[in-house]
Order: sequence, then structure tokens, then C-alpha cells
Amino acid sequence: MKKNVIFINLILFVLFTFSHISCQKAKEEANGILTAEESATASTLFDDIFRQVDNAAKMVSEPASLKSNVFGIGDGGCGTITIEPLGLTFPKTITIDFGDTNCKGIDQRDRRGIITAVITDWYRSEGCTLTITLENYYVNDFQVEGTKVITNMGRNDSQNMYFTVEVSNGVITYPEGETFTCASTRTREWIEGEETYLNLLDDVYEITGSGSGTTSDNKEYSISITKALNIAVNCLWIRSGTIDIQVNNTTLTVDYGDGTCDPNATATIFGQTFPFIMR
Repeated sequence: MKKNVIFINLILFVLFTFSHISCQKAKEEANGILTAEESATASTLFDDIFRQVDNAAKMVSEPASLKSNVFGIGDGGCGTITIEPLGLTFPKTITIDFGDTNCKGIDQRDRRGIITAVITDWYRSEGCTLTITLENYYVNDFQVEGTKVITNMGRNDSQNMYFTVEVSNGVITYPEGETFTCASTRTREWIEGEETYLNLLDDVYEITGSGSGTTSDNKEYSISITKALNIAVNCLWIRSGTIDIQVNNTTLTVDYGDGTCDPNATATIFGQTFPFIMR
């Protein structure tokens, strides 16, 4: 009888342990997917800010007619761009004002609020910096806060122009009120479209670097780009590339796809792969 009791207790202990491990694994999977989704959202929203300012900054030294039909900016959209002072004087302040209520850009994203960028030199000049701040800025009702500094580093060994991009004090607030934070240090290499001055929409960048933040459920994470992210100005989402995310001592791998312009991505954790949609 005593052996039976010991045997039953052993089974119960094994079942409890297995159940605990399974629940813990499920919880870590859920945390991982949330982290993947929120880090992708942060990347998308801050890349969108880069896109807006990148296009506006090119207007400083390129024909003013380029402002039309650029993603919700200028004549083709609902935002207005102001560059002061005009002429050869630097620094200049670029203000992109989308107004106080949502307006839909050519890319079908709703925006409101103000993006301000201070540029120190011609955009294509090595050493030029853009310091970007946000005022009551929203994209599809997600509020975006933080500072972004872009520095033109000149040309790399491939003779491509490249930039360092630093995001600090990044905070994203869901329409429902939850928040998550992000910070990153990245290198952005201009791999296509530099020579076509009259067509901003063919520009393509590759991004490497790292980041960190806190999820909406208060879990800290860190990010390392393991395969360069491919960003095209004419696409709303990351087209390809992979990142590793560390959260709760667990590694999660996010794959952004094969180069197709779509919001589909996958997150792999504990050998299981889960699809998710980028915002």
C-alpha cells in the first residue's frame, strides 16, 4: 500500500511539473508573440516618420515639385510642409503638419499632429544631421512619442550612402490606452534610388543594428537584427529580414518575409512558428 501511495504521489508530481512547464512555456510563447508584434509596430511607425522626414528633407536641396504625391504630404495628400529659412542658411526647420484631426494620406494611413525636424546641412552632405521631434502625433490612432536623430555618415565600402538612426525615449500608445516603449541604434544603407532625383518612391534601404524596450505588459526585451531589414519607400511594411528578440531569457526569431510588400510576418519560439500581422 505504501508503495502505491509513493507511486501515485510520483505520478502527481510529474503531472504537476509537466503542467507547470507547459503553462510556463505557453506564457512565454504569448509574451514572445506580443513582443514581436509590438516591436514590429514600433519599427513600422518610426520608419514611417523617417519616410515623411526623408522625403521632406530631400525637398531642401531638390526641386520643389517633388513634394507632390508623397505619402500623405504636400499637394497630393493632406499634410503641409514648411521649411524655414529658405535659401542657403542652415540649420533649417522642417515642419510637417497633418492638422488636429485625422487625415488620410495617399498610403491610406490616418495621421494627425506635427513632425518637426531640424536639419544642419544639405541632406546628401556627409555629417548632416536631422533631429526629429513629435507633437501630438498619431498614425491610425496610435500615438507616437520620442526623438529620432539621423546622421549622414557619407559612403561605405560599397559606395552607398548610409545613415545612423537613433531613437530615444520612444513611446507607443495604443488607441485603447496601453503603452509600450522602444529605443534603437541602427544603420540605414541607401541601396537603391539615390540617382533618381525625380522619383522618391523608388528608394530602398537596408537596416542593421539593435534595440530594446518594454512591452505593454511590462516585460523588458532586447533586439538584434540578424539579417538586414529591407525597407522600400513605396511599401508600408518591412519587406524582408530577420531579428532575434530576447525576452525573459528566451529567444524569439521574427522573419519579415521574402521581399513581398505585405504585412505578414512570423515569430518562432520553442520550435513553433506563429504568423502575425504588422500594423
